[in-house]
Amino acid sequence: MLNIHNEWDERYSQHDHIYGEQANAFIQDITQKLSIHGKTLGLAEGEGRNLLYLAALAQANGQAFEADLWDYSQVALDKAQGYAQQRGLSLNTRKQDLSQVNWPANQYDNVICVFGHFNPETQQKVLNGVRETLVNGGLFVGELYSTRQLEYKTGGPRAVEMLYDPIEFLSHFKHDHLIHFFVGDVERSEGKLHQGKSHVIQFAIRIQK
Repeated sequence: MLNIHNEWDERYSQHDHIYGEQANAFIQDITQKLSIHGKTLGLAEGEGRNLLYLAALAQANGQAFEADLWDYSQVALDKAQGYAQQRGLSLNTRKQDLSQVNWPANQYDNVICVFGHFNPETQQKVLNGVRETLVNGGLFVGELYSTRQLEYKTGGPRAVEMLYDPIEFLSHFKHDHLIHFFVGDVERSEGKLHQGKSHVIQFAIRIQK
């Protein structure tokens, strides 16, 4: 996995805010409907744009918020800490290979994952792990590229096995409550790497144990 780490370190070293400075558009939209506060984990969260948005929103609303950020890239984690300090926010970072996580049970109130794409084996581990680590009533929220994104070529992995099949994705959460689930086209302008019409899966799922 060292080569993957080096690849991501190189990518994050080239530019600041490679996926944009603002939070993902869906994350901004869903917080108009859902209150996301408490202990929150961001998976493959890079420079922390989504967690920092949620932390600032919780702070503005007088809500408790504890942010844990896991990512492959130490360069991204260091940047995320810097951006958090600039904004007067607190962020816990951890360099983590998501294929090798010992998921703590009932640890988080929320997990967010925006464009976190992995090989099929790691996908399975992550989706099962998310459900394990969320408390009863916890939220899993995010936006991912679907398998149809290959036709669009506007961002994300170029290998179909790294993308998500909506039906397979839902099979992991068949006993949980779907607050929001959407599969289809959206326009995205998030840094240099996510530009144009995209085919995504959006979700907000309340875990029921």
